[in-house]
Amino acid sequence: MAVPVVFKPVLGYVKVEIIVNAVMVLLVLVAIALRVAGRLNGPGLGWDDYLVLLATPLGVGMFVCQGLFAPIGNGYNLMEYPELAANIPFILQLTFFMQIIYVILLAAVKASMLNFFLRVFATPFMQKASKICLVFLALWAIAYLCSCIFLCNPISGQWTGEGKCGAYMPMIQSLIVTNAVGDVIIMALPMKTIWSLQTRTTDKIGITSCFALGIACVICAIFRIYYISNVALSSNVTGTMSTTIFLFILEPNLAILCVSIPMLRPLYSRYRERTRGASKLHEYTDEHTGGSRNKPSAQRSNGRINPNDPDNITTWEMDDYRQDTTKFYPAVSTDGDESGSEKNLTNPSHVPKNAIAIETKWEVTRD
Repeated sequence: MAVPVVFKPVLGYVKVEIIVNAVMVLLVLVAIALRVAGRLNGPGLGWDDYLVLLATPLGVGMFVCQGLFAPIGNGYNLMEYPELAANIPFILQLTFFMQIIYVILLAAVKASMLNFFLRVFATPFMQKASKICLVFLALWAIAYLCSCIFLCNPISGQWTGEGKCGAYMPMIQSLIVTNAVGDVIIMALPMKTIWSLQTRTTDKIGITSCFALGIACVICAIFRIYYISNVALSSNVTGTMSTTIFLFILEPNLAILCVSIPMLRPLYSRYRERTRGASKLHEYTDEHTGGSRNKPSAQRSNGRINPNDPDNITTWEMDDYRQDTTKFYPAVSTDGDESGSEKNLTNPSHVPKNAIAIETKWEVTRD
């Protein structure tokens, strides 16, 4: 096990990079806490939640590794401080373990999003496409885990320099590129379904924006490709690794945040409902209608959702993303008016296939 032997004061811009990633990790922990709280108050945790919970401590672990890099020469020019060469085995060994964590974390995040698609999108296309993507994701993760671990023979050659090794830089570059391509594919999967929903355009834009947050991860990957290509592994690894390490930790934690934000939509919906006074309107309606609606009203008033209530499951499971949801289309018409013809007052011009239309007719007579 390699250990660092030379320590230097942490440079100012390296401290800034640590602070930025600390804020990112804090945001991730807050988002995950809200997500879990919302799901526990709803139908309970699903596979998409468990996979994110697996990824979160890995993201925190990578941030800890950034802290370990800071005092051992991160940002210092190796030509000016040749004594830092003694730390290179530790730097390479720490990078080796971080790469394994990185692949597992990103695979878990992508699998979480695909399992979310399986849960909320009932269309045959989304079900089939998500399952196919999960298969390719598993193959991608296995391939790059093996590449990261067995790049050198023996394995320890990655930090000792002994033995025979494959091409390290092309492997890392291909890992970053294929990861970014995977993000784009996963973001694109639900777009057709979302824009086919029978809802307002502003709602469609809002939902699309939630799923398109992964663009930030793609941008981060593009920058990382540029900076990692400029790392001088053989001549100045300490002086050229600072920004690469920063992006190395930022990208996976940003991915966790991006897949968790769409899951906070039910919490936001409840908050918006309360701020608009809708809860009081529900209570007023329940008081005047009585019957079985009193029970759901009480559940809403005490702030806890009953997971066995179909209405609440719809809210928390985001079933309004499903295209096969049954909807009612009321119509009001009049017979026997001045023209002797029937007029549809609120009937929509087009009733979707398999939808249920309810028509109410009013008959007007004169004494």
